[in-house]
Amino acid sequence: MKKEKCKKQLKLVSNWRKQFFTYSFWLNIASVVLTGVNIVLPFMGFLQPILSIEVYGWAMFLLNVGAGISKFIKQEKLDKEGKDAE
Repeated sequence: MKKEKCKKQLKLVSNWRKQFFTYSFWLNIASVVLTGVNIVLPFMGFLQPILSIEVYGWAMFLLNVGAGISKFIKQEKLDKEGKDAE
């Protein structure tokens, strides 16, 4: 039995530019910024953490759950732009 190499190429979705305008994208960006401000910068010694661990944990939980749920929310503006392009 020959081993076949699994070569998968990374491909972008056809409407990748529209993803910048989705709720889930911006909620994920907010969680990245919050992590940078509350975890990374204090670790590097630039400033003190602004949130307690409990508040940070809840904020990250809510942002990430919101981002996951928002992937299923229909956004009329994005749908309208997609129909105009067709």
